[in-house]
Amino acid sequence: IQDPGNLGTLIRTARSFGFDAVVTSETSCDLYNEKVLRSTQGAVFQIPVVRRNLSDYVSSLQKQGVYVIATTLAEADPMKEMNVSDKMAVILGNEGNGVSLELQKQADQRVRIEMSGFESLNVAVAGGILMYQLQKQVKI
Repeated sequence: IQDPGNLGTLIRTARSFGFDAVVTSETSCDLYNEKVLRSTQGAVFQIPVVRRNLSDYVSSLQKQGVYVIATTLAEADPMKEMNVSDKMAVILGNEGNGVSLELQKQADQRVRIEMSGFESLNVAVAGGILMYQLQKQVKI
């Protein structure tokens, strides 16, 4: 995630919907950027946020039985067909390039949000929609 406001909003949203943690890539914006901290509304102190090499981290999660979903527009299932598990991770793409092809290939499922009028949404909005849907389907 490149935009500090988006990162902060995603952290706050993840906390609000009961997620366990937020993992950022090594190239994401600085977690302690003033705009990130402000937009979390304090959630950054209530949920673990870590920076990792995402490819390695996804492999580690999958070895622990975590089902990994990547968001993308290419060759993706509609969100309503998303496979849901009690151990899940969602990969959201950065604002400019989306989820890397490497991470898309690693994921257990590719998912897109069904919509009309536009091809994609702001990453914080898309993340919020997915987290809400997952929270509805799984007791997080």
